[in-house]
Amino acid sequence: MKDRIKLIRHTLGLTQQKFADRLGIKGNAISQYESGRNAPIDAVVSLICREFNVSEAWLRTGEGEMFVPKEEDALDELAKQYNLSDVDCVLVEKFLKLKPTERQAVIAYMKDVVSALNTKTTPG
Repeated sequence: MKDRIKLIRHTLGLTQQKFADRLGIKGNAISQYESGRNAPIDAVVSLICREFNVSEAWLRTGEGEMFVPKEEDALDELAKQYNLSDVDCVLVEKFLKLKPTERQAVIAYMKDVVSALNTKTTPG
């Protein structure tokens, strides 16, 4: 874990002191972790993961990706992949933030609208 803590810090371009300041711990603690003299307690591991958006599995084992994708990163990727406009992105984001029951209500409403439109446009 010592090497992974150092890698996080270097990737973010932070000194040991600035890294520690962001975590609210003493600067020499980071030096101790990176040298392997001390291992961070679980609370510090959680702090590192939360503050720097680091995957806890990666920090503890080295498996997976260093950083957890942020919600906005995922939306940015979708926007690129599907050429979404800003309005499209807002619609997707707002829909995803709805409670599951609210999503179902929106979907039911949209189905009703489509059904009504199909009825009006069907020759008869």
